[in-house]
Formats: sequence, C-alpha cells, structure tokens
Amino acid sequence: HSLSCHTLVGERFRISIQAIEMMPVLPKLTLKEERQELVKKMVMPFKEEPNYLQTKQSFSYFVSRMSAPNVLHCLAVMDD
Repeated sequence: HSLSCHTLVGERFRISIQAIEMMPVLPKLTLKEERQELVKKMVMPFKEEPNYLQTKQSFSYFVSRMSAPNVLHCLAVMDD
C-alpha cells in the first residue's frame, strides 16, 4: 500500500517539475528609469545641502536594492 502511495507522490512530483520547466522565463524587471526617477524625487529636499552628492549616492544605493514592486509603490505614493 505504501508503495503505491509513494509512486503516486513521485508521479505528482515529476509532473510538477515538468510544469515548472515549461513555464516561460520572464525577464527581471530592472526599472532603471523608474529607479532614477525615485532617486530624483527623494533627493530633491537635499539639493542645497553641502553633502548633496553623498546623499544622492546613498539614495541611489538604497533604491538599487529595493524590489521592483516597492519601487513602483514608492513612486505611486510620492506622486499623490
């Protein structure tokens, strides 16, 4: 009895692996322009500060590490 159950699980696993292999590979969303726009909006209040370039670099690094949905969400919130 356990052999047939084991076989069934193995067959389902094999089918799910095939389904995953057949899925199209989507390109990773880099959102380069959106990230640049977000950095631009984030540093705007710091334009006149003496360490503006360092602040901009810090924001650029921070935004580069954000996930694509978070970048889009932040832009949407900042546009409101």
